[in-house]
Amino acid sequence: VAFLLLDIGNPAVEAIPIGTRVWCGLLQSLSVRAAGFFVVSLAAVTPALRVQYIVMMYIAIFPIAILIRSTNFYEE
Repeated sequence: VAFLLLDIGNPAVEAIPIGTRVWCGLLQSLSVRAAGFFVVSLAAVTPALRVQYIVMMYIAIFPIAILIRSTNFYEE
């Protein structure tokens, strides 16, 4: 949803047909956290969407980081 809303009026995203744009947004939401694949170049998206991607990447690793800090493998 953020891919569609934050890039309203962006010529790089507006060039993609609306049906394809929805699928591209879904792909972006899944792959930016795990694989780092991008449909539209990061240079072409708005700064607000870049911040959204950074937050998504941080949230993806946060539960793993908390789990590693709460366990101590060497003392068990």
